[in-house]
Amino acid sequence: MKDIVMMFARGRGSIAKLIHNSVEFRRLFAEYVQQSDGIIRSAVTNLRAASHRFESFAKPLGRSCLHLHPCIQTALHIARFRTDDSGKRAKAWLEWLTEEKCL
Repeated sequence: MKDIVMMFARGRGSIAKLIHNSVEFRRLFAEYVQQSDGIIRSAVTNLRAASHRFESFAKPLGRSCLHLHPCIQTALHIARFRTDDSGKRAKAWLEWLTEEKCL
């Protein structure tokens, strides 16, 4: 469970932190949420990953579960088009992600 929390919401390489810390990635994530064919198409534009309180990770964990496909699409875009540290972290997150961890 600790590994899941770290990689989805709390850790430096988490998808929530990548999206939270970049205006460009928030815009991409919001576009992918709007394009998704899921039932939930809320106006989510950010995963809200503030690291100063543990309870603030409930929101990024829940949003990551609800919007898993847009998170994956955003990470794929980052890994494909960025050569800096964020591209490496997105690629590492995608390599870490498995069906079992999603469940």
